[in-house]
Amino acid sequence: AKDVATTEKEIRALKAKGINCLCPEYPQPRWYYDICDRVGVYVIDCAALSAPSSSDNRAVGGTPSNVPELVDVYLQRVEAMYHRAQNHVSIIAFSLGGDAGNGYNMYKAYEWLKSVEKQRPVIYESAEGEWNTDVE
Repeated sequence: AKDVATTEKEIRALKAKGINCLCPEYPQPRWYYDICDRVGVYVIDCAALSAPSSSDNRAVGGTPSNVPELVDVYLQRVEAMYHRAQNHVSIIAFSLGGDAGNGYNMYKAYEWLKSVEKQRPVIYESAEGEWNTDVE
């Protein structure tokens, strides 16, 4: 996001074109969500988790998402996303992050998020048919 005024102008232009849901690939500043609340654009918020070189290797250590020593880092990032966005009416779902593979850390992140968020779905595109996503 650039600055408040430019971002609001861009979001209003997207809304005028019929785009009513945004899914940023990385966390946004708090004011971004305020704008979306005001303008009436839905948001699928995204945790700051991405490992572009990840693979579908589910072995321990096969991806950063399956390195148990990193679980606290994953949980901190998902918790930060949730606490930043939980009270914004524009938030319709939470995403566990970008392409980071799947494994123990993502399972724990999903479990934590579902324990505090009872209404909105949790999405993880890299779940690839596993249980840690509400939307396939």
